[in-house]
Amino acid sequence: MTDHQYPEQSQATTALVLGIVGLVICWFLGPVAWWIGRKEVKAIDAGSRPPENRGSARAGQILGIIATVVLILAIPAAIIAFSLIDVARDAEGDIVETGTLSVYDLEVGDCGDWPPDVDVYLTVTVHSCGDPHDFEVYRVLDMPDGPNAVYPGDDAVFGFSEQECVRAFEDYVGIPWAESPDLTYSYIYPNAETWDEGDREVTCTLIHVTDGTKLMGSKEDSENA
Repeated sequence: MTDHQYPEQSQATTALVLGIVGLVICWFLGPVAWWIGRKEVKAIDAGSRPPENRGSARAGQILGIIATVVLILAIPAAIIAFSLIDVARDAEGDIVETGTLSVYDLEVGDCGDWPPDVDVYLTVTVHSCGDPHDFEVYRVLDMPDGPNAVYPGDDAVFGFSEQECVRAFEDYVGIPWAESPDLTYSYIYPNAETWDEGDREVTCTLIHVTDGTKLMGSKEDSENA
């Protein structure tokens, strides 16, 4: 009997060590641990890395989240962070209870609301798509740039995001973006600061063409009816 070989090397220990150091010594390492831990958990769930390391990866992710909250807000906020890292989902993965979720943990089909009067944020309120909501996630993807690539600039990031979100619109909704009567899109994207921390993720979201107007129900395969 031979050992199973996985195509990618585990970074679970790296995430855990950075999470501990980030929380205890240097809060600036918190976002790095968060990012590496999240990526490691996704890779394990996809079967490309050893499943026995999931606990370490998840622990590193949680510690990274706490250190990041401490860095941005204050030490008391870190205590609350444990309630902000996950939400209740049903067997199909749909959100069934209102909660707070990291923007890096949003999944296709998630619905929720933007934070009021805030331009930069790490978390959003999510809930069932059956309730009125600001956005619905319809595509999540990474930019192709490698981990050592320098930030390509706002124009390159926006261009990639626009192209991919327009392309994915028809696949999800069922009609081209230009033909939709009342839906358009927005996206969450890496900036220069998060790029240096390893962020390459673009999240495409459906929104109403009229600012402040809520969506109702999922728009997947709706043909915008």
